Amino acid sequence: ESNKISFLGGLPNEVMGNLSLYHNQLENLNGISKEISGNLNLGGNNQLTSLEALKGVKIGGDLWLRDIPATTIPVGIQIGGNIFIKSSQTDLIADAKIRLK
Repeated sequence: ESNKISFLGGLPNEVMGNLSLYHNQLENLNGISKEISGNLNLGGNNQLTSLEALKGVKIGGDLWLRDIPATTIPVGIQIGGNIFIKSSQTDLIADAKIRLK
């Protein structure tokens, strides 16, 4: 069972600590905070087809992208930690390897 968040209007520009949006109904990330000092967990958003709004976002920790349908990672994300993707997300893995060398 998922949570009910489907849009990110009203988030602050900066988040101190982790931002977990795990297992919601997000279709895009419009309105995402531009700086997150900890981890960003977007896993389990089975309608999240685009990560484009992450362009220019600074994430101090890890980025969790498990179980989302998005297949590309935009250029211009600053990630201080690791990216977590399931082995079955082959298109997203291939794109991450190209873009994040």
